Amino acid sequence: MVELHEGPVTESILKIVLEYAEKHNARTVNKVSVVIGKMTGYEESPIRFYWEALSSGTVAEGAELEVIYTPISVKCQSCGEVYEPEDQYSLFCPNCGFYGGEIKSGKELFVDSIEID
Repeated sequence: MVELHEGPVTESILKIVLEYAEKHNARTVNKVSVVIGKMTGYEESPIRFYWEALSSGTVAEGAELEVIYTPISVKCQSCGEVYEPEDQYSLFCPNCGFYGGEIKSGKELFVDSIEID
């Protein structure tokens, strides 16, 4: 059996949501928005699968899960160009050809909002 790293991540997201819901005496969780950087490698389909399985029987069961991806953004260390590579392996600056640089975005992973009743 292949174990995906999205399972523990989704479990952590649900824990945050349930703690928030309990703190605010929520009857139900309607929507959860999660921001995920493209560089993390987390895929939406397994996250949704684990979300449905793990939230079953909780106040978050049936809640809409919105996944918002942030692009990879890199600042070239050679010329200062800020660019968005196609993926985490294509880090050649389109301006000067230098490889790598300072990652400005794409590593994010956080719960952005929780809507409750």
